[in-house]
Formats: sequence, structure tokens, C-alpha cells
Amino acid sequence: MNFIKPVLVFVAMLLLSACNDISKSKSSSEKPKQNTLQLTISEIPNLPSFEGEHFRGLNILGDKVVISGSKGSVIYYFFSKNEFTIDSLGTHLHFRDAHAFENHHLLMSIQNPAQIIKETNGTKEVVLNMDDTLSFLDGMDFWENGSGILFGDPLLGKHLIYTSKDEGNSWERVELDSLIIPLENEGGFAASGTSIVCAGNGVGYIGFGAEEVRVLKTSDFGKSWMVQKTPMPKNQTGTGIYAMAFKDELNGVAVGGNWEFPDGDSSKIFTKDGGVTWQLSKGVQGYRSCVTHIKDDVYIATGTNGTDISYDNGVSWSFLDSIGFNAIQFADGINGIGVGNNGLIKLLKLQSRNE
Repeated sequence: MNFIKPVLVFVAMLLLSACNDISKSKSSSEKPKQNTLQLTISEIPNLPSFEGEHFRGLNILGDKVVISGSKGSVIYYFFSKNEFTIDSLGTHLHFRDAHAFENHHLLMSIQNPAQIIKETNGTKEVVLNMDDTLSFLDGMDFWENGSGILFGDPLLGKHLIYTSKDEGNSWERVELDSLIIPLENEGGFAASGTSIVCAGNGVGYIGFGAEEVRVLKTSDFGKSWMVQKTPMPKNQTGTGIYAMAFKDELNGVAVGGNWEFPDGDSSKIFTKDGGVTWQLSKGVQGYRSCVTHIKDDVYIATGTNGTDISYDNGVSWSFLDSIGFNAIQFADGINGIGVGNNGLIKLLKLQSRNE
């Protein structure tokens, strides 16, 4: 009987070891819960109706929001006060982009007239006026040092790109010799003014569409440019890159598709090497007119038929909300604004939820 006790102990140890192995295997196969986000949407109290006006210009600087519309309306909203003011610059102005600075802001009217208007404490000044009636502007963006770039559709067979060194107070067209020749029918998209992005120390990107969907890149504040090909398909007129956002100089996302076919496929791409290579994203697709970097590896993209989120630098996307906007931006990774067609303006809030 003395041998029974050692045997029982040995068996018990084997069973315990097996249980530990099973537990370890199960634990290693289980994915940790991801800290996902949910979107809360609310109204701006007492905001009047802007039925028939489409909002695409949107920029947030700290507490202040600048929103611009297709009939010359400009709305200023302040998060801390939950208050707004409204200005009208004339229904002949069709604004598609806006950019705010500490002491002034810029408004981009896309055509007839194609202009950049500077507003400072209620005083308006045209700082760039496109004399050619065929001019069509698509978007503008700025680096932290106040330098900026502005672009429009190619004009008379040449790319239309301007640079500024003084927060948009003055503009100079980029030397044509430093630009590549546009493809036939190549053009940009002014759906949200965000198909152009300044992404670091002199690094900037502009997205286009044509027989190929291409990106122009500068590394010297717009003085010289190179071209990058992307795998985003070009199926018909109106297809291409509508918006871009970069976490840093190398990691970025581009979205688009075709606004006439909002359920189309292959509308999102990403890069991890500054656009040397672009890859198609996985997950939710469909036309998207704006994308914005939230924090870390998180991006949000939106379009007329919905809003999506990526937690992995644009590699894959999941559905966030059925409401869609023309443009979307967040002030601090939490509070934001979404704007769209027929007077659509909403307050947004991102909140964490564990799954």
C-alpha cells in the first residue's frame, strides 16, 4: 500500500500540468479586448435651418470651429460656450474649404469667382483671385510654421498649385517646370477640401483621379513635386481620391471612390512609407469624402451613406454609424463637428466602450 501514495501524487501532478497547459493555450488564443469607440451625435441648440445649402468647408482650431457653405454662409462655433455666430458673404460664393489661424481665417470659393478670402475680426479681404474663369479650386492646407499649399484642377494642361509662406496672406504659383504633366482628364475633388494635406516638416500630399488615381508629394514645402501611383481603381469619371489624412510624414490614409456610386468598392488605401507604396484597405468600403486622424492608429472616414473607423492605421475598417457627412473633424480626439448637405451640422462626441 505504500506505493499507492506516490503514484497518486504523480498522477495529480500530471493532471495539474495538463490543466495549466490547457489554460495557457486558451489564454494565448484569446484576443485581448479592444478599447473601441462609439459616436454620439447631437444638435447645436437654436441653430437655424440652412435648407438647400451644402456645407463642406470645416476647420477646427482649439475651441473655435469655422464652417462654410455653398451659398456663402459662414458659421463660427465655440465648444466651450456652446455658442455660434453666422455671417453671409453672398450667395455667389461657393465655399468648399476653410482654415483657421489665431488671428484670422481663410475661406476658399471654388469657381466663378475662384477666390481665397481672408477674414479678420469682421473685415474681409480677397488675398487670391483667379482671373481665368475656368479656374476650379479643390483644397488648401498649412504646416505649423504658417506655410501652406493650395491646389485646383489642372488648367490649360498644367497643374494648378500655389504656395504661401505667411498663413495665406499672399500666394505664389508653383513654377510649372517643377510639376509633372497632368494625365488626360486628371483632376481633384473639392468634396471637403481635404484631398490635400500638410503632413510634417515640408512634406505634403495631394490626391487626384483620372485614368490612374495618383498622388503628388512634396518634401520641400511645395517647391518641387513627385508622383506616386496608387491601387485605387479608376472606373469612371468622378472616381479618385477625395480626402487624405496623415498621422505623421510616413503613415497616412486616402479615401474616395465615386460620389455617384456611394456603394462602390476599393475606396480606401493606406501607406506606411510616405507613399512609396500604397495598399488597398480591407473591411467597409463605399464612397467617402473625408477622413481624419483621431489619435494613435485611429482614423475616421465619412461619406454620404455612412461613417467608418479604423484602429490600425487604415489597414482595415469597420462601420461606426449610419449617418454620413461631407466633412468631419475633431478638436481633441473627443469633441467634433460633422457637416453635410441641406444644412446638416451636428455635434459629435467619441466615447470609449470595451468589447
